[in-house]
Amino acid sequence: MIQSSVRVLKFLIEERQADVIVLEACPGATHRLDRHLVRGEGNAEHALVAMGNWNYASQEILSLVTWLGDTQQAQSRSQRPVRIMGCDCQSMDGPKAELLRLLQEFVRIGALEQDAADESAALVTALPTDRDLGQFVELILREMDGQAPKESRMADIEAWQAKFVATVSVSVARACRRLQEIGLALPASVSRDDRFFFERCGRHLEQVVQFYSPGDAMHARDQFMAENILALRRHFQPERIVLLSHNLHVARVPIVIRGYQFVTMGHHLARELGDAYRSIGSVFHTGRYLAMTEYQPIDDIVEDAHTPGPQALESILQQAAVDRQSPGLLIDFRQSASQGNESPWSEGIEMRLGEAARQGSYADCFFKQRPDLQFDAMLFLPESSPITVLPGYYQQAIDQWKPDDVSGSSTK
Repeated sequence: MIQSSVRVLKFLIEERQADVIVLEACPGATHRLDRHLVRGEGNAEHALVAMGNWNYASQEILSLVTWLGDTQQAQSRSQRPVRIMGCDCQSMDGPKAELLRLLQEFVRIGALEQDAADESAALVTALPTDRDLGQFVELILREMDGQAPKESRMADIEAWQAKFVATVSVSVARACRRLQEIGLALPASVSRDDRFFFERCGRHLEQVVQFYSPGDAMHARDQFMAENILALRRHFQPERIVLLSHNLHVARVPIVIRGYQFVTMGHHLARELGDAYRSIGSVFHTGRYLAMTEYQPIDDIVEDAHTPGPQALESILQQAAVDRQSPGLLIDFRQSASQGNESPWSEGIEMRLGEAARQGSYADCFFKQRPDLQFDAMLFLPESSPITVLPGYYQQAIDQWKPDDVSGSSTK
């Protein structure tokens, strides 16, 4: 599926002047990849691995980045380079690392005294790591995976999490106040880009704390991702921003999952931007997909996707592709609506949810949805195949999460 998404991205860049790509990834960590493209810093593969997302640390995305680099080298210097940004709010490590880098960059160009940089760096360094914050998620998932999850145990974990996050919030607030003071005092010699990333990384620290606070994390996440995209839009004033994200996030209207109404990033963006926001979903009929990665390739979980039922959207599109002898389809829902055609799915139609995890039962994977309302168009492929994770990702995962019983020697 990702190969087709990459082809769509290339078309939008070449033919529709898209000049900012936004990934469902940590903004701070993704900035390293952007600096590679714009300034030639570092190595593309290393930058993708450092993002910490196995779905982007793949051979398929590396081919896109390599193509972008080659294309931009061939262009005249007067043309604005395509930028790659992140919008997610789940990582503390990314904004911390980027803030530390920027503080030293400000010292290097004479925009900040070393003592002031060291003071701020100490506040940032003292903040918890992703592993510190993620321990509560691990404990909750471990309890839920047990044969008889105990509500009292879950309550204890959430109380511990609330106490921990409350302490972290105080530390983040202190660090952000100091960072804001530095940002306001930066001289005119600091570039507009560096000012923007410095300010946004401080804001990302605040978002991460709120995301990990007990409560509705998923609603907060999509609201923050929309906020970050709108900030990128104001800063870059691009011809077009292209988002590469999951169906669950880009849908124009809320999605109902197991009786829970999930307010999507796309819904926030559609309310703010109206018809300037266009959403293309993607589905496939059959095939395999990478569900989860671990700390060595041999432990990766590749699933054979359930074959859709005869009345599922995927089955209907598969038959349409067979009838047209087409290797795939791109369905324009907006054209059908503009012609006054009544939706054939007014009561919803079954379609694959596509969560990134081990595959459950058929009923866990397929739900009734309204794709004609949730998406402006739908990309369909008869068959999907798993992505190829870059080898360096596994050592990155070990280094970042450092489980006690895993060492780098197990990676091959």
